Amino acid sequence: MKEIGYTKPLFILAFDHRASFSRDLLAVAGEPTAEEVPQIQQLKGIIFSGFKQAVAKDIPKAAAAILIDEQYGSAIIAEAKSQGINFVLSVEKSGQAEFTLEYGGDFAEHINKFNPPFVKALVRYNPAGDAELNKRQLDKLKKFSGWCSNQSYKFLIE
Repeated sequence: MKEIGYTKPLFILAFDHRASFSRDLLAVAGEPTAEEVPQIQQLKGIIFSGFKQAVAKDIPKAAAAILIDEQYGSAIIAEAKSQGINFVLSVEKSGQAEFTLEYGGDFAEHINKFNPPFVKALVRYNPAGDAELNKRQLDKLKKFSGWCSNQSYKFLIE
């Protein structure tokens, strides 16, 4: 029988923020400019450096992971992979009220490019909220979860 869960401890440092990161840290309204993107990447690099220091000191590498986005974290993902660091790739479009995959119909290409051990989707779901919105999101999540299972990606919902 195929194992679908993850039964080991995993401590995840999340820095997959995109819209809120640029807005709240750099006061960027809308999409960052070509000059602002390297600033965001540099700040995420600082966070990753702190993660690596923590793992080097006290945290078992096998129980540690980073949660990172493709948009600003591609170089960090490459470094994490080369160093055998667990990573979780965020797949949702940032800043949306309704769960939507970041790259729409091209999501598989983007996920497979990195071959992450885990993928994560942020879902804003309120059981007492809009029933139609909830149904659409559940339908999307079911479809995406099935795809993840078929591809052997571990899937986290935030």
